[in-house]
Amino acid sequence: MAGTFFEYLDGYVRVAYSRAWNGDIFIDFSLFGDAVVATPCDDKFEKGEPELNIQEDVVIRTWTSSSVSSFFTDLVRWLEAVVCGVRECAFGWDGEGPEGELRWVFDGRDNGFFVLDWSGTDRSPGRACRVRLDQTQMVRSFYASFRGFVESDRYDPLDYESLDTGETLALVLDGADPGRLADHVAMLPREQAEALLAEMLDLAYDRNAGYPRKASLAEFTQRAMQRPPDRRQGRWLSDHWDTWSQEERRRDFAENACRLPTNIGFGEKLRELRSPMVERWIAERDESSGPDSLHAVGK
Repeated sequence: MAGTFFEYLDGYVRVAYSRAWNGDIFIDFSLFGDAVVATPCDDKFEKGEPELNIQEDVVIRTWTSSSVSSFFTDLVRWLEAVVCGVRECAFGWDGEGPEGELRWVFDGRDNGFFVLDWSGTDRSPGRACRVRLDQTQMVRSFYASFRGFVESDRYDPLDYESLDTGETLALVLDGADPGRLADHVAMLPREQAEALLAEMLDLAYDRNAGYPRKASLAEFTQRAMQRPPDRRQGRWLSDHWDTWSQEERRRDFAENACRLPTNIGFGEKLRELRSPMVERWIAERDESSGPDSLHAVGK
């Protein structure tokens, strides 16, 4: 009996993250199409010429808003569901206008179908794509690219993460630890201490200065001395500051001023966001793959 043999070949995905605007982050998907090889066979089981059908490659730019979406937290939880073998799992996110959804449908043979749905805008037209992928390649591409991005200078935590004043000061202070800063601030009269903090936070707010943006305590102190008097007063230190001892000042700085929100970024703390489950799962597959491991995929 004549018929056709079908062979299914997995596609490929690459994911890249980069800074967008006002704390938002671009997520660029490069989807390399899967393929189907159809080989006819006659009644004598003699094969004819195979026909290769390849799905088109697609590049889609999406983005996530740090203020209205938790894309990366949801991404990590989604990958955990994938490695647990959940048959079908998905999550959606808000780009503060356009919306996106990622879906995985596992077929039980170390691969499955990856589905991306992006509603789009004038900047990036909407698109819905479905591609057959190797499960390990897909998980590693998303996770390794994410961790590589947030551990690099391409990621600006000051711009994205919801940080308090103490966390923010630590990121812009070069060559000195937070304890030394607290000791220094406690020695200053309130006006000078406020001017110093204002200079440090001005640098933190300056998105155009790039990342990392840092200065030494001596540099910040020099800038504070040159700061106009009408720009020295802030909102960080108590009105009783000048009447307190250095120990009382230090305690107030650590327990009150450093815990105030800066309202620069509004997103998750991505540098701390990891999944031991996903990392173990990838490591186990690297070990079982031997020298031909796909270890570099997604990095």
